[in-house]
Amino acid sequence: MSQNYKPLGNYTQPVSGRNSDLEDLPLVGLSIQKKFVPSIAHTIGTDMSTYRIIERNQFAYGPVTSRNGEKITLALQTRK
Repeated sequence: MSQNYKPLGNYTQPVSGRNSDLEDLPLVGLSIQKKFVPSIAHTIGTDMSTYRIIERNQFAYGPVTSRNGEKITLALQTRK
């Protein structure tokens, strides 16, 4: 079965949309359950222009952290 695997990069491209206009958008994070979850981050004094905007039908990936174990943090944005 592994011979049928193909690199995901053949079907995706990086998107770097940032919140440069400082829009008032909901701040969300990613869970290892493959879902977007409301953020609990303290953002007072944070430069929100560096945060990425994930549009509908785009995937978001979070780099591996020690709490993930062998799971990757990935989710598909289905909301507008």
